[in-house]
Amino acid sequence: MGIGHLEVGPEQLVKVCDPDELWFETTAEIEALEGTIGQERAISAQIVMGDHVDKAIDQRKYRSNLTEERLQEMIEEGTINTRTDGARRQDR
Repeated sequence: MGIGHLEVGPEQLVKVCDPDELWFETTAEIEALEGTIGQERAISAQIVMGDHVDKAIDQRKYRSNLTEERLQEMIEEGTINTRTDGARRQDR
C-alpha cells in the first residue's frame, strides 16, 4: 500500500478565521505571551548531539555495505561468478 492516500492538497492547509468570531478588535488588546506555544518537542528535536551524528554515520556505513556484503555472499555461494583475468574458471 502506497502513501498516496496521505497526501494533503494546498486547499487543505489553509485555516480560515472569521474575524467576527474573535473577542478583540485589534492585536493591541491582546496580552503578550512569553515563549513558544505547543512546540516544546519540535524545539528540543532541533538539538543534535554528537551521539546522534555518530549513530547516523554508523547507520549510513551499515546501509552502504549491505550491497557489497550481499555480492560477496553470492560469489561465495556460486550464485554469481566474476571474471578477473579474462578467462573463465572451470573448477565446478
